[in-house]
Amino acid sequence: MTDSVSEYEAKRLRRIEENRRKLQSLNLPALEALSPSKPKQKKRKRDAEEKPLQPTRKSSRQRKQRKVERQQRQVEKEERKKLDKQEQKNLKKYERKKLKRLKKQKKLEKKLQKELKAAGKKRHDEEQPNKDQPKEQETLRRGEPQPEQQPRILDWRLRRKLQAQAERRKASLERREARKIQRQKEKAKKLRLKLKERRLKKKERVKRLFQNEIERQQRFEELELMKMEDDLARQLKKQHKKEEEQEKTDITCQFMKKILTERQELKRKADKKKEEDRCRDLYPVRQVNLPFVRISDATEIDPKKPLVLSPLLKVDANLFHAFSLGKQFLPPGKKSVMQGLCPGGYTAAFRSDVDIHAWRNAMTLFVNGTTGMFYHYMFEEATLRGRKHIFFRWARCLDVTPSILERLRRVPKGEEHLRFHNNYFDTPNPTDKKPEPLLLFVQYPNGPYIYCGRLGYLGYRSNPLEFSFQLLDINALNWRQLRNLLTDSYNIHPVSLVHQSLTMEGAEPLSEYEAKRRQRMEENRRVLASLSIPTIPRPSPRLQPTKAAGTLEPTRTPRRRSSRQKKRRAIAEQQERERQTRLRHEMERQVARRGRGFGLKKKQAALREEVEVLDRQQQQHLKRKLQQELQAVQKKTSHTVRERELRRQQDLEWRQQELIERYQEMRKQQLKRQEQKKPLSEKIVQRNAEVQNLIQGELDKQAQLAKQKKQRTRRWMDKETPRG
Repeated sequence: MTDSVSEYEAKRLRRIEENRRKLQSLNLPALEALSPSKPKQKKRKRDAEEKPLQPTRKSSRQRKQRKVERQQRQVEKEERKKLDKQEQKNLKKYERKKLKRLKKQKKLEKKLQKELKAAGKKRHDEEQPNKDQPKEQETLRRGEPQPEQQPRILDWRLRRKLQAQAERRKASLERREARKIQRQKEKAKKLRLKLKERRLKKKERVKRLFQNEIERQQRFEELELMKMEDDLARQLKKQHKKEEEQEKTDITCQFMKKILTERQELKRKADKKKEEDRCRDLYPVRQVNLPFVRISDATEIDPKKPLVLSPLLKVDANLFHAFSLGKQFLPPGKKSVMQGLCPGGYTAAFRSDVDIHAWRNAMTLFVNGTTGMFYHYMFEEATLRGRKHIFFRWARCLDVTPSILERLRRVPKGEEHLRFHNNYFDTPNPTDKKPEPLLLFVQYPNGPYIYCGRLGYLGYRSNPLEFSFQLLDINALNWRQLRNLLTDSYNIHPVSLVHQSLTMEGAEPLSEYEAKRRQRMEENRRVLASLSIPTIPRPSPRLQPTKAAGTLEPTRTPRRRSSRQKKRRAIAEQQERERQTRLRHEMERQVARRGRGFGLKKKQAALREEVEVLDRQQQQHLKRKLQQELQAVQKKTSHTVRERELRRQQDLEWRQQELIERYQEMRKQQLKRQEQKKPLSEKIVQRNAEVQNLIQGELDKQAQLAKQKKQRTRRWMDKETPRG
C-alpha cells in the first residue's frame, strides 16, 4: 500500500489526519450533512446469483447507544447554552471596559488640548517680550562702543563658500519662516472652517430641535384632540344609552299606566256591578207605573266633577218642582234624587243614613216606608170649607240639629186650622229671612223614591220631638192615585215590620236555617192574607175628642153581680191592657233598637266609603305630586346636562380655534422663513407663475361668459324658429 501511494498523497492524508485530531480535541458539535433529494428510481431487479440480505432487528445494544447519544446531545446543548451566556456576559464586560477606555481617552484628549492651549498662550506671551529685545539691543549698541570687525578672508574660494553657506542658511530660514506662516494661515483657516462648521451644526441642531419641538407639540395637540373626540364620543354614547334607558322606562311606565288603567277600569266595572247587585237587593222593585226621571251613572263618582257638600250647593227648586212633580227617580236610591237636585258640574256629598238634607236655599225630606200599611196610617186627610187637606206627623227626628230646626221654622206655613201645638203663628219679624221650600220624597216600599211636592210647616212638639207638615201640591199631584199605589203595594200585618226591618241595608248574611224560617213565615203571611181576616186598627197618636157619656139603660133580665167579680174583671182587663201595651212598647223598642243598629251600620258603611274616597283622593294627589316632582327633577337634570354639554362644546371649539390659529401663525412664520431663504430667481419665477395663473383665470372666465352667451342665443333661436 505504501508503495502505491505517492509522496504528495501521503502528505495530504497526514494533514487530513492532523486536522481531524485537532477538530476532535476542540469537541465541536457535529452537524449532520443534508442528504440531497434523490429522484425516485425504479426498483432494481435482483440478480439470480446475488445472495439475499440477512435480516436485521433493533437490539437492546443499539437502543442503549441511541439513549447515550441522546443524553450526550442534551448535555452538549446545555453546555452550549452556558457558553453562550458566558460569551454574552464577556461581551457586555468588554463593551463596558471599552466605553470606560473611550471616556478616559476623551478626558485625556481634553486635558492635552487644554495643555496645548496653555503652552501656546505661554509661548505667545514669551515671544512678545523677545520682539522688543532687538530694539533694546540696538539702543544699547548705539550707546556702547562697537566691537572690532573681523579681518576679511582673503581666499576668495573660501569666502565664496562661506557666503554660499550663509545664503543657503538664510534661504532655509526664510523657507522655514514662510512654511511656518503658511502653516499658521492654514491652521487659522482650518479653525475658521471648524468654527463655521460648528456654527452650521449648531444652527442645524437648533433648527432640528425646533422642528422636533413643533412636531412634538403638533403630536401632543393631535393627541389632545383625539382624547377630546374620544371623550365626546363616550359622552355621546352615554347620552344615547341614557336616552335608550329613558325610552325603555317611558315604555314601561306607559305599559304600567295602561295596566293600571285597565285594572282600575275592571275594578270600577266590578264595583259598579256590585253596587247594582246591592241596589237590586235593597230595592227589589225597580220601577213603578208612574212617569220617571232617569239619572245616568248615578252610582259612579265622576273625577271631572268636584265633590261638594250639599249645604254649599244652590238648588233651582222652582224648575225642579215644575219638571219632577209626581215622578219616580231611577235607578232606585237616594243618590239618584240627590244627583237630580244637584246643579250641573258638581257631585253632591251627603250622608245616606239621614232623612232630612239641607241645601243652600232649600231642604229635602225623605220618608222611607217598608210596607203600604205604614203610609196608610201615616198620611191623614181633613176637609175644611169644602177643600181636602193632607198632613202627617214626622217623628224620626234623631238627626235634627238646632240649625236644621231653625231652618224648618222658615219653611212656608200650612193651613192655620191644622196647626200643631199653636207654636208657629207668631208675630212676623221684619228681620226674618226669605222662606225656604221643603221638598218631600216618599219611597215606594223596597222601590224608587217619588217626588210628592212641597210641604207646609204646621208646628212641632219638643218632648218628644215631633213635627207636623202639610202637602201643598195635592191638586197638581193626583194624590188619590199615588196613595192607592203606596198603600196597595204590600198590605201586610204590622207585626211583619219586625221581619222587614231585619232585611234592611247593612244586615248580616242569613244562615240556611234563618232563610228557611223566613220563607215559612212568608208562606204563612200569604195564607193569612188570602183568608181576608180583618186587621185591628192601630190607635192614632193624635188626641181624640172625648165622647159624651151615655146613659146606661137597665136590661130586661138584670142579673146580680157581686162587687168582687166586678173588681176581678176590671183588674183582669187592666192587666190585659197593660200586657198589650207592654208588648207593643217592647216591639216598638226592638224595632227602634234594630233600626238604630242598622242606622249605625249604615253610618259606619258611609264613613268607610268616605274614608276610602278620601284615601283614593289623597293617593291620587300624592301620585300627581310625585309625578310633578319627578318631572321637575328630570327637567332640572336635563337642563344641567345640556348646559354642561354646551360648555364642553364651547371649550372644545375655543381650544380647536386656538390650536388652528397657532398652527396658522406657525405656518405663516415658516413660509416667511422659506421665502426669505429662497433665492431671488425663484421668487421671480414664482411671481411670474402667479401672474400667468391670474391671466389664465381671466381668459377662462371670458371664454365661459362667451360660451354662456352663445348658449342663450341658441336657445332663443330655437324658441323663435317654430313661430316663424
